[in-house]
Amino acid sequence: MVNNDYHRLTNYFEVQFRPFQRKDAPDLYPAALRAEIDALNEWLFPNVNNATYRMMFAQSLTAYNEAFEDFYSALDTLEQRLADRRFLFGDYVTDSDVRLFVTLARFDTRYFQYLGPIKRPVSEYPSLWAYARDLYQIPAFRNNTYLRDIAQTPGDKKATFARYTTRFADDIDYDAIWSAPQDRARLSKTPGEPFRRHTQEEA
Repeated sequence: MVNNDYHRLTNYFEVQFRPFQRKDAPDLYPAALRAEIDALNEWLFPNVNNATYRMMFAQSLTAYNEAFEDFYSALDTLEQRLADRRFLFGDYVTDSDVRLFVTLARFDTRYFQYLGPIKRPVSEYPSLWAYARDLYQIPAFRNNTYLRDIAQTPGDKKATFARYTTRFADDIDYDAIWSAPQDRARLSKTPGEPFRRHTQEEA
């Protein structure tokens, strides 16, 4: 299969590839929430996921500042949204959480060093940082998130102006940082089950 529709690719896996999944596989794109998930994803992409690249690739200070403001305004909005709900749509992980996580996992780990002065790292947003760690501590996320690989940047560690992660990524225990305790489960009615499951009737 060849597909470059990256905006919808995960949805294809969640819907069209359903016959190839376990009967009780996680339902990341529940029918009742699809319109809301699509709307949030349409907002997440320019304001969070792509905003980091808009900053990194900006060729003018005006373009950089626009992306900077979009990104941090979005983080403020997400911080408020996650203050009283475990995941973006409540008790269960959805497609939107996966999309947000990939940027959160990379910002403090790597992206920051390609930017100018940042307003604050993700780790200084209490709800967002606990939320990101909560997701990481779910085996499906942890087992597929290679933080040290994300952090490592090419270059000579002994070079005069080597990047921070070029010099120190091998010495940082990223798993320990991301495994620090958090109490997000208290916000859920199903603290032991972060996924909504497909039922046999749906399979």
